[in-house]
Amino acid sequence: MKNIPNILDLPFTQLNWIESGTFPFQGGAEITFETGFYAGCYQVTQELYQTVMKDKEPPSRFKGKHRPVEQVSWDDAQAFLKELNIRIKLKDGLQFRLPSEAQWEYAARANKDFEYSGSQKLHEVGWFKENANDQTMPVGLKEPNGLGLFDMSGNVWEWCEDDWNKEINDHPKNGQPLKKNKEDIRVFRGGSWSNDEGYARVAVRDGYLHDFRYDNFGFRVFRY
Repeated sequence: MKNIPNILDLPFTQLNWIESGTFPFQGGAEITFETGFYAGCYQVTQELYQTVMKDKEPPSRFKGKHRPVEQVSWDDAQAFLKELNIRIKLKDGLQFRLPSEAQWEYAARANKDFEYSGSQKLHEVGWFKENANDQTMPVGLKEPNGLGLFDMSGNVWEWCEDDWNKEINDHPKNGQPLKKNKEDIRVFRGGSWSNDEGYARVAVRDGYLHDFRYDNFGFRVFRY
């Protein structure tokens, strides 16, 4: 598979192909992906969000077309992806989606045992409370991880497709999203500009209501 170049001719929208493989999800049960998938190199920017949703003003506290969109809920992300799939038709039979939690962690780890995505030192790869000057930062300014993905640790939290479940052993062993929780809580990963560095560790996982919006919540596009 080839990487997908800038979608809608906008910067910071490339997706890289991630080869299938096996890894210990959360250091426990092994996940084996049956096929590879595409991962967005960057968090969805305000420019991309506005272009797809045709909004006059993207829903973000910190304005800037190359900053990540924030103050978006899981539901908002789904509405964006629906429109994006209408706008872009590729002949690969895949859909733009939020990543499964397993896909997110696999891509963030990039076959390395780093504390953060791409490094043992968060300053090298991510924006967090200590270095972000109390705001989001334009995407792609820090170093990428080994798969060419930027800001997987820090800047804004990233929604995943999965229903929240505290028990990691319940996750599908093929890496697909977990869809069995009767509650309205969805997974998010990665840490943000407003959090201490510990929250940006690749291993950190949490969940919140699907309609929750805040200025440190955004998302990243995958395709599978």
